[in-house]
Amino acid sequence: MNYVEPQNQSQPDNPERRKMLGQLLLAGGAVAVAGTAVSAEEKVLSGQIGAKDKPADNAEPDALSGASRIHTNWAKLSELKKKIPKTTVAGVEMSKIILGGNLISGYAHARDLIYVSDLILAYHSKEKVFATFKMAEACGINTFFMNPGLCGIIKEYWEKHGGTLQFMTNCSGKKREDILKNLQKSVDYEASTCVIQGEVTDRLVRDKDFDTIRAGMDLVRKNELPVGLAAHRLDTLKACVAEGITPDYWVKTFHHL
Repeated sequence: MNYVEPQNQSQPDNPERRKMLGQLLLAGGAVAVAGTAVSAEEKVLSGQIGAKDKPADNAEPDALSGASRIHTNWAKLSELKKKIPKTTVAGVEMSKIILGGNLISGYAHARDLIYVSDLILAYHSKEKVFATFKMAEACGINTFFMNPGLCGIIKEYWEKHGGTLQFMTNCSGKKREDILKNLQKSVDYEASTCVIQGEVTDRLVRDKDFDTIRAGMDLVRKNELPVGLAAHRLDTLKACVAEGITPDYWVKTFHHL
């Protein structure tokens, strides 16, 4: 799902790493050269590479801008004491932890590490994705929150691997017809519920296009599915309430906006 990167939140700068990334760009190692779709944040970052400042002689790596020194002891499935408990949202039984689709879709949001999108897409082969689904289900996770572009993957998982993981879609689109198309695709692929994506809802409210929000909700409800509205901004939710728009549930980020 697309995430609105904080605009006023500065990140610690690491000139040495930016120099390295600049060399990668010149050498053709950037994701843009590889022919992969580049996010807006990556385009901005690639333009900032090549900082003039040199790192201090006594510069030390830290938890944000340097390599991590933390070693993780991975738990084994055999050590699982009990499965994730479930709850009900708008009539849909969901595990209290759900699986996100950002990384599987290639949305890394990795600050100035602009090679990460390519890296995670290369890592997430179909086999790895299906193994992730199986592990999630073994732990009691029964819901996958994803964009409609992954509908084919989840259908293949059902048909070829016998999985029962349900999915809810996070539907976006630059135009009204794109939003409605993605909602309809989700319905056609048997989503359990659909959400109008937060960035989209924020934009529609800002443009006072409440009719598109209503049209999207009506489409989902006509197909007898619950529909959610997501937002990054609290003002978005307040504006919808003021307009009498009431989804079956809200999706709100923990977000500085």
